[in-house]
Amino acid sequence: IINLYKTGRMDEAKKLQAVVARGDWAAISGGIVGTKSALETHYGYGGVALVDSTGKIVRLRKTTTNGIANLSFCRCRPKTSYIRITSVCVEVLITRRKKVYSQTLNFSTVLSTPIQLTMGGGPKKSEHLLVILPFDPPNAIFDRIRRNHPHIKITFHQLLFSDVPWRARSQVPPELFQDATFLITLSALPPSSKDCPNLELIHFTSAGTNHIADSPIYTNTKIPLTTSSGIHGPQIAEWVLMTMLTSSHHFALLHKWQNNHRWGQDDQSGIGLLRNLHDKVGQRLGVLGYGSIGRQVGN
Repeated sequence: IINLYKTGRMDEAKKLQAVVARGDWAAISGGIVGTKSALETHYGYGGVALVDSTGKIVRLRKTTTNGIANLSFCRCRPKTSYIRITSVCVEVLITRRKKVYSQTLNFSTVLSTPIQLTMGGGPKKSEHLLVILPFDPPNAIFDRIRRNHPHIKITFHQLLFSDVPWRARSQVPPELFQDATFLITLSALPPSSKDCPNLELIHFTSAGTNHIADSPIYTNTKIPLTTSSGIHGPQIAEWVLMTMLTSSHHFALLHKWQNNHRWGQDDQSGIGLLRNLHDKVGQRLGVLGYGSIGRQVGN
């Protein structure tokens, strides 16, 4: 189109622009589902789009496929796309169909590493997401995953901690790991690689992996590991502000007086502290360490 325009062949440029515009509108109207279907129909890659019970996606596929059929493109070769993980969420783990790492990586490395994926179809086999956490099941998240990925089997196992840090009160039944392809956990891992022959990825809800550094899964396998490093900023920032205010306003002392119904009449040193309180208006806050938590505190 540009070349036609530059050489003064305006009528031809307009006609070609109209063709491209129709195809562009077809792609926009059909979205990713319709475009994938059109690519699969005309160029042999893209994958079969999902079909829902309402027929809406079927219409999108047909409209987009017919619209793109008007384009006089040459036959395309499958292209390679680069994606970057920008957030920690279960669905990112589910949709990463291929094992893209050959060695153990922490999540900060994953965040800065482009992942090379070949454009192609949707899942070809059933996947099993195993979630082992000391909390109640996050059913709202599971429901969203099932809607977006109906081929996913989800198993949740609640594993409570003992009084010893990182040590659970009981063992996870080994058979749970057998057909799991993705594992989300805080610390529970298969005893060995033989117990998890299909495991493709392990995600830890903790910020680090030092607590499982002695596990055979960590030391003797190449299963990719990711962590939740970087997502704890809001919670810890609130804790920082809370402790800053409770400390500077001597909340512990006031709370003790309140519980004892003493109100400080006989605590002259405490009363002296309270007489020297200052608010934070106009003061400067220093943040030592400006990672994700430090930045959130500053914000």
